[in-house]
Amino acid sequence: HRCHGQHGQERTEDLLLHDVGVLRRAHQHRRGDVALLGVGGPAATTALVAVCGAAPAAHEVMQIGPATVLGLPGPRFAVLAAAEEGEAMRARFAGHATAAEFAVWQWLTIRAGVPIITAATQDALVAQAANWDLLGGIDFRKGCFIGQEVVSRVEHRGSARNRVVAVRFDGAAPPAGADVMAGDKAV
Repeated sequence: HRCHGQHGQERTEDLLLHDVGVLRRAHQHRRGDVALLGVGGPAATTALVAVCGAAPAAHEVMQIGPATVLGLPGPRFAVLAAAEEGEAMRARFAGHATAAEFAVWQWLTIRAGVPIITAATQDALVAQAANWDLLGGIDFRKGCFIGQEVVSRVEHRGSARNRVVAVRFDGAAPPAGADVMAGDKAV
């Protein structure tokens, strides 16, 4: 199952896009309440293998014991387990990873090149403009999905008119979706 990138999020807790919501609902259906752990950073794969014995590739899903693990670019992983397993999983990860605030996960997401889709930007981007083609997050062999015709048209044209890029600047952040200007021209 692959991420499609055109699903805007109402809550930034689920920066993992559509697939985590699907996995969470499937996990809840099978097991009840769910604990969601994010594991990311340079040693994320090593930590996950030490705790769970394996790690999926980006955009892949593995069932590892009581946990469902989604591999994300970065490397980052979303680990879903039954709520009663959540504290035990956190304790096992404590020997291999450092707990961090959600802002660190957001930074790792941006660092991986994954755009953070918000209500202000969800209707302004096609999947390629959000770099999902570069991240391997569009499956052009899949049957149909929301926005498929536009995504396909951009793919066959050969390039997106705009792309989301990471920028670093001093001062307050501009509003989400603001144009980057070079003189009086939007770039």
